[in-house]
Amino acid sequence: MKRLDELRELNYLERDLKHLSYNTCTDSSGHHFIRILKSYESPGIEGASKSEQEFMAPPLVSQFSLRYFIPKEPLSLKKSEATGVKDPKIQNVVVMVNGLDEILDSHLLFYDYLGSHFAERGIAAVLLSTPYHLHRVTTKDVPNEKRPFKIPHECFREPLDYFIHFKLASIEIEDLIQRIKHKVKDEGDLNFYQNHFGQNVKVTVLGYSLGGLISLGTLLRLTSNNQNDLIDSCILYNSAPRLGNATTDRIGIENEAWRKVWEKFNSMGTDGIIGNDNRNNESFAYFFKDLYMGMRGSDEGLTKQLLNQNSKKMLLVMSGSDDIIDTKAWEDYLNYNEGQRQKTIINQFIFAGVGHSPMIEAQGAESLPRVMDVMTDHIMKNQKSHWQDVEIVDLMNELISKTEYYERVVNGNELSYQNGSFDKEAMESVLSEFQSEDKDEFLRIYYLSKIYYPKFKDLIKKIIRKNGDGNKAVLNNG
Repeated sequence: MKRLDELRELNYLERDLKHLSYNTCTDSSGHHFIRILKSYESPGIEGASKSEQEFMAPPLVSQFSLRYFIPKEPLSLKKSEATGVKDPKIQNVVVMVNGLDEILDSHLLFYDYLGSHFAERGIAAVLLSTPYHLHRVTTKDVPNEKRPFKIPHECFREPLDYFIHFKLASIEIEDLIQRIKHKVKDEGDLNFYQNHFGQNVKVTVLGYSLGGLISLGTLLRLTSNNQNDLIDSCILYNSAPRLGNATTDRIGIENEAWRKVWEKFNSMGTDGIIGNDNRNNESFAYFFKDLYMGMRGSDEGLTKQLLNQNSKKMLLVMSGSDDIIDTKAWEDYLNYNEGQRQKTIINQFIFAGVGHSPMIEAQGAESLPRVMDVMTDHIMKNQKSHWQDVEIVDLMNELISKTEYYERVVNGNELSYQNGSFDKEAMESVLSEFQSEDKDEFLRIYYLSKIYYPKFKDLIKKIIRKNGDGNKAVLNNG
């Protein structure tokens, strides 16, 4: 922890301290949104160990400003039965989580861009800086080569530092969402959340680079704790697991030194990193080891199960020319058994010709409007409940598998199936086997199935495979 001393002894920016003297401070206003700096006190780590207490000691680690982008339009509406406005408050919020070593005002430009563009679309956004980054460390004299402190990766030399950083940031994400969703009320917030956000507000966590792993780790941890309702969607922007595989020269970290650090971490294992210094760390340690270190836990199927459970919520936004992380990292990560194709379906958007930091490159800046469209579309679509392929298969299976028609198909005796058709005669044959109520349900599922299965034969084939019925000749027919 001695390497953090330089950050603890900083003369914090007068500007940052001034903002903390107010509960809320509006520091910018645009046509469609206002930017508010909201004072926030970290909940910290309950029962913190000595190392955790030292990590949380600096003033701007324990109390700092949240950077909110508040759209004007939702708040300006009046409650009205005539216009259908029942809850004239913000219904969507994006919690943004930064990447490693982002400490300069220039790094804020990226989040200002994202936040302002979300707000222009009627979606609020808030930047939750991770410990020792952005609003939680001074930027005074940073451009000078003789800056009086080291950047985070130079301070986080001990494996325990990375773990505490992950743990505290994850706790803070959970706490902030609890406030936004009115599940926790802090008198010190002066009803900020109750007056800005609706009762059924939807929350998206958007993590960039290392912030993506923190965001995903939080989503999976909450899901494993049966708190799946807190995060409605999760977007990972240029983020990938197994940090030791990253190529870091481009961001000022000597690549060989970075690899050696993570090789050391991996050789120690989670128990070696945490040791007896921390308590109640089991769930945090599991996902830290899995995502940061790429090491499977005792239940190696847990992460895959949780990813499948959250697959609809997730979106991976990747730069095709990322020179820091590998765009194929997720495919490799999800291949639990060597040679087995990954089956976890996660929405992905890859845009070509852009590197890891989109604000630095001209082409990256040009691609951002398209990226914003994709992310906004994911957020809005994810709020609606859609029929999934597997649900339709299950519903039809429950009805069709009890019919003589199904038996004839399985035994290879149904001519309509062999001919690849489901004609009027075949339909009438199936319907004749149902009572009135089941007949209506069959027709409802039949028409619904056209979304995924334009040919009824393909749906039946899926059901046969699911049930383990039939033979290869039946399955391969047509």
